[in-house]
Amino acid sequence: MNKGSDQRMKTAFIIDSTAGLTDPTLLNHPDVYIVNLSIHFEDGQTFLDTSDPETLTQLYEAMEQQKTIPTTSQPALGDYYELVESIIEKGYESIIAIHLSSPLSGTYQSARMILEEYSDQVNTACIDSKGASVVMMNLLESGLYLVERGDSFEKIVQTLEDLVANSYIYILVGGLDHLVKGGRLSHGSALLGNLLRINPILKVLDDGTVEVVEKVRTRKRAHQRYVELVKEYIKDHPGPVRVFLAHTQNEKEMKEVKELIESAIPSVKVQMENLTPVIGVHLGTGCLGLGLTPDIFSH
Repeated sequence: MNKGSDQRMKTAFIIDSTAGLTDPTLLNHPDVYIVNLSIHFEDGQTFLDTSDPETLTQLYEAMEQQKTIPTTSQPALGDYYELVESIIEKGYESIIAIHLSSPLSGTYQSARMILEEYSDQVNTACIDSKGASVVMMNLLESGLYLVERGDSFEKIVQTLEDLVANSYIYILVGGLDHLVKGGRLSHGSALLGNLLRINPILKVLDDGTVEVVEKVRTRKRAHQRYVELVKEYIKDHPGPVRVFLAHTQNEKEMKEVKELIESAIPSVKVQMENLTPVIGVHLGTGCLGLGLTPDIFSH
């Protein structure tokens, strides 16, 4: 039985910019607090990670002009401390932080350390999304829904951890050159791969690391493989699911694959999103991500 609104815990959610939030309902939600990662160019310029479409495009264009891959950094620790203290001053009883996969950034570890220092004042939990982007967004939306439903703090955290364990992310890279720059592929392998029209599909593994799990000949076959991956996920995960596509400067291909998936699986409605520049630093432009998560809203 749901609790009344007067019994709901006052819960704040902290989420980092790599979630790529664009929905005004989430961006303007009074209980959602966003912390930004940063991107650092070789010439010394630093920019905050963003989900704003116009700024995002400008950043990607600037990244394309760089000879070396920019670096990224987590939110400043001092800013995070200030945010947590301001949240507590507002009378929140609980704080749940949702962050980028820990192997990709130190954000999760730092947030966990900071929140533990305040655990004697409020309930705190730090969720390692073991992913990014749409998986983080789904965790946030699910968390807000569970608070509204009146679930206990412990139940909310457990449900979010279960969602992490059952959420998958695949990435179809835009080209092999970025994998060479990032040290994931040798020059020789990239040359051969380009000649053979090899399209690597990466997956975020259970531990949050990213590895090449398949190599598909031709882009068309890679698109078809995405359809198969959605079908496999639906088969292995009884109950409603959410399907997302997210891209780095690759909207045309994203729309094509959305139509392909929805045509092959009429019960599925694909949600489309952008990947933020911090994610683009790791993956390069022209990539297309597929996110698969349980849908707790329809249960």
